[in-house]
Amino acid sequence: MKQVEKIWSEMAAKKAELSKEKVELGDIKKIATMTKQANAWESTINKYGFRMRDLKEELEREIKEAEAAAKSADKLAADLERALVTANAAAEELGINSDSIKELSNGLDAMGALIDELQELDARIKEVR
Repeated sequence: MKQVEKIWSEMAAKKAELSKEKVELGDIKKIATMTKQANAWESTINKYGFRMRDLKEELEREIKEAEAAAKSADKLAADLERALVTANAAAEELGINSDSIKELSNGLDAMGALIDELQELDARIKEVR
């Protein structure tokens, strides 16, 4: 009887070992699957990283171009303002109501719209930097 108990004891120990190995093999398969998933995600995340870098470079180019255009437009707005002031003063000297001169009114409207757009562009540039 002791021999039978000894055999059962040994079998139980081996069964526990086999169960442990099954668990370990299951863990290994799970790790292998997760490793494949991690590699796939790494590739995807890497692509996003490169795309973000490309977008940043593109945005910086656009900002430089926008700033150059804004500088030219700002100079034009300043020149237009001086011309309007001069024309308005000349009209007053002649006793003419400058509001009745269509070109002065249109110039003033265009200058105001241009200044508004320049301010909006400046705000957008600050927003993305």
